[in-house]
Amino acid sequence: MANGWYEPAGATITVSLAGTAVTGTGTTFLSDDIRAGDTINAKGFQLPIAAVNANSGAGALTLKYASPVALTSEPVRIERMPDLTRALEATEALIQLFGSGNVEALAGLTGAADKLPYFTALATLALADFKSGPRAALALTAANAKFIRFTGASSAVMESIVGTVADSGGAPNGALMEAGGNANGVYGKFADGTMICWTTKSFAFLSTSALQTSWTYPAAFTTLRSISGAIKWDSAGGALTASDYATRGGAVSIVSAATSSASDLRIAKMGGTNFASGDTVQAWLRAEGRW
Repeated sequence: MANGWYEPAGATITVSLAGTAVTGTGTTFLSDDIRAGDTINAKGFQLPIAAVNANSGAGALTLKYASPVALTSEPVRIERMPDLTRALEATEALIQLFGSGNVEALAGLTGAADKLPYFTALATLALADFKSGPRAALALTAANAKFIRFTGASSAVMESIVGTVADSGGAPNGALMEAGGNANGVYGKFADGTMICWTTKSFAFLSTSALQTSWTYPAAFTTLRSISGAIKWDSAGGALTASDYATRGGAVSIVSAATSSASDLRIAKMGGTNFASGDTVQAWLRAEGRW
């Protein structure tokens, strides 16, 4: 390495008070082998260099400590550290490292398979289990809208939060939830096996005591648990209004003849005026069960 002083003619440095980033103008720090540990001498101060980042420009040098003085276009005068001094400083740093007690604590442990050292106090270490499952999870690449799903005792994958739900032997092995829809409505499937379907249907005249509609679900159930609905009043086109329906009893009862894929649904009159031909009403419908 180069020895002695680095004092290039016309080159300057600039650093703010309490700053650590040094700007070099007309400098060749890297080319002239300026290294960490060399010292800037300026205005009676010695400023140790922590890192050499570029030949010149903003942040070309990083100081080891905050500058006690502001330097503006200051002539460059850097003292190179002799190799022996560098070796002594490295040795001192190593001695301090060993003197902390951390290295001794680590050396005092007996390594074993599937173990990981951790601190329990200052300069005190112990071993914790670090099994193949967590190691498999740490080996994965994280991504937006993903979660870690273990596929076995020592394997894991990144899975979508919203995607395709799946099941293997009663255990979920897909996304947390799935959403979809078609002309028959929309559905949501969940990893625990729950599925909910929604739609809006028009009920038409069946008899003086009932209106009826049929609903094929947007996705088939394996087990249907319940169907519910709420009247959506619409006075357009001769459809029943709220006041119309009030004269027919004002109560709604949905009676269904249901399968896992479809239902025949009725709104039954609970009293008052009979339904008449041409009467229609819309309702929001919800079916819940297992996918």
